[in-house]
Amino acid sequence: MTKMQKVWLGIFLAMFIVPEVLWSPIYKFWYSLKNPTIGGNYAIIRQNILDNSGNAGLWSNLLLLQFFGLAFAAIYLVVIRKSITHKWVAWLFSLIFMLAGLYVLWTYALSTISIKIL
Repeated sequence: MTKMQKVWLGIFLAMFIVPEVLWSPIYKFWYSLKNPTIGGNYAIIRQNILDNSGNAGLWSNLLLLQFFGLAFAAIYLVVIRKSITHKWVAWLFSLIFMLAGLYVLWTYALSTISIKIL
C-alpha cells in the first residue's frame, strides 16, 4: 500500500474509532438495553453530552459517522486490494468492517425507534 492509501484508510477508520473512544455510543446503547432500568431510568455507564434527550440528533449523527467510516474503509480495501500483498487479509478486514458497519447501522435503527417512542 502506498502512503496515500494508508492515510485514507486511517481517516476512514478514525471516523469510527474517535467517536467510539470519546463517547462509546454503541457500547452504551447495548449496555443500557442489557441491564435493567433503575427507577425508570436506563442504566448508564458514565455521563456525557449524549445522555441528554435534547442531544438525540447528535447521537444519531455520531452513529451515522461511524457507519460511513466503516463502510468507506471496507469499500476502500476492496478497491485497493491490487496493491496489497496478501489479498485474503484485505478481504478479511473488509468483511470485518462491513459486519461492524451493519452492527452500527442496526444500533442506529434501534436507537431512532427508541428515541421516537420516548
